[in-house]
Amino acid sequence: MGKLNDPKSRTKHEQIFNGKFEIRNNLIHKSILSKMKKFRIGLLIMSVIIIIAELIIIDYKNLFSSKNLGASLVMIGMILTIIVIVLSIKNDRKKIEKIDN
Repeated sequence: MGKLNDPKSRTKHEQIFNGKFEIRNNLIHKSILSKMKKFRIGLLIMSVIIIIAELIIIDYKNLFSSKNLGASLVMIGMILTIIVIVLSIKNDRKKIEKIDN
């Protein structure tokens, strides 16, 4: 069993095939990550727009009314969404750097 996974025991043809397969998988993985990054950036922009809209909706004369508490909960949710998206994009960058090396 150990010999099957050992790169030295593979034939030259198997090594070339596996190398091409790994390159193809890396390219597919990179293209998926780039599409996901575009989607995440779109979500990020929508979150910022929603936060700005909620800041406009808030009645600043009566900050602790139930209407304002709903708006503040939405803003907290959008801020957390932005944090998660930024961390996810950073994680994808690390994955791409790992694939390149």
